[in-house]
Amino acid sequence: MIQYALMMMVQAAASPTFANNRVPDVALVSNLEKSIVMPKGAGPLASYNRSYTEADINGKDTIVGQMIDHSMAEMIAKSQHKPAPPPVRRALMNEIMPAFDGGCGILTVFYEVGANGTPKVVCNPDGPH
Repeated sequence: MIQYALMMMVQAAASPTFANNRVPDVALVSNLEKSIVMPKGAGPLASYNRSYTEADINGKDTIVGQMIDHSMAEMIAKSQHKPAPPPVRRALMNEIMPAFDGGCGILTVFYEVGANGTPKVVCNPDGPH
């Protein structure tokens, strides 16, 4: 699972390094969400359950997030006999479900902390866009 996440987080890097995985600060996640611009084909931010983790990727402090459409997240939880997930969750990488497809029903977020840029939000491949 972590190898897949590394591949998704640093698609262009030949040999990514992933270190110091940690739960991101509440204020950092809150500020990140204020600057998110949803991609074409995605619903509004509030229509997704969001999970965020933080790590040093290739030496850069990076937030990686996963957004799953509420109805899809509830269906997954029900199929696993678990309660519905909270709307926003801060977690370690191994606590976030890997997503290999899902289109705009499952999005991935990348944000370099301190870079003063806009978070990159992308729809996952092989699903409805």
